Amino acid sequence: NNKHYMLKYNNQLNQTDFNISYFQNINDKYVQISPWHDIDLMNSDGTYNMIVEIPKYNYIKLEIKLTEKYNVIKQDTKKGKLRYYHNSIYWNYGALPRTYEYPKHIYRCKGSDDQQIFFTGDDDPLDVIDIGSNSLKMGQIAPVKILGAFTLIDEGQLDWKIIAINKYDENYSNINNLEDIEKYYPHTLNLMIEWFRSYKMADSKKLNIISKKLYNKKDSENLIKKVHDYYLEFLKDIKQFSLSSSCESTNINNSSNATNSSECFQTSFSYQNPDNPVYNNLVQDVSIDYYKSDDTYRPNMEIWVP
Repeated sequence: NNKHYMLKYNNQLNQTDFNISYFQNINDKYVQISPWHDIDLMNSDGTYNMIVEIPKYNYIKLEIKLTEKYNVIKQDTKKGKLRYYHNSIYWNYGALPRTYEYPKHIYRCKGSDDQQIFFTGDDDPLDVIDIGSNSLKMGQIAPVKILGAFTLIDEGQLDWKIIAINKYDENYSNINNLEDIEKYYPHTLNLMIEWFRSYKMADSKKLNIISKKLYNKKDSENLIKKVHDYYLEFLKDIKQFSLSSSCESTNINNSSNATNSSECFQTSFSYQNPDNPVYNNLVQDVSIDYYKSDDTYRPNMEIWVP
């Protein structure tokens, strides 16, 4: 799209102060920008821009930090310690700019016994898994073709994963859907599902729950459009709440075991009932669909916006 960017790697990798910042050439001057807010979601050729957070075969857990100024990429921390995957990830992993899984929107999950449980988005941009054979660079802005998607339930939140292939891959022109992946990179989808289902077991956690349904290219692009609209809605809500004197608190008292839409915001998923197919962590033929929006939901005012 004839836009020129520069990335700056600040400080040393594997340190808490390491970060990647982005700059755009505007009128012959490089100005700092946000990779989340200021990079286009789509290109004129129909590809989407992927912000590469974790290159293929890496294990350092890097991510766009929504609460940091300019949304720089940093290594994630937990209890003050830098976070790593216990095993390398086999694909390039990143995020789509100008998308947001807004917790204001509620999804419904039906198990095989028709019990309904409600979930929200995970309060992050849409994740992208690039199945290309080449390893991309940390922080790279890579054009990708959308191939499909799947969803998992991660500690009580719905977490969509977009499957794509980067434009630099030798089989880019040959792979146009999920079926083509199996032709050129056999067993990739099965390995991907199993990796994301089980990677937290190394931390003595339960398996993630993943829907058996794989979304095709068309449905996945419709999902991206919807989550882009959520992002725009979030910006609108942030502006409205910032002008309101009633936004002193942005947190909602949440239940740890949501059973209805009024309790489901950012819940901590409960595994207390092992007889329920949604609780037993197996890959179930669960049905996930959109439920409703809660117009009383307050956006996270700690998220940085320009």
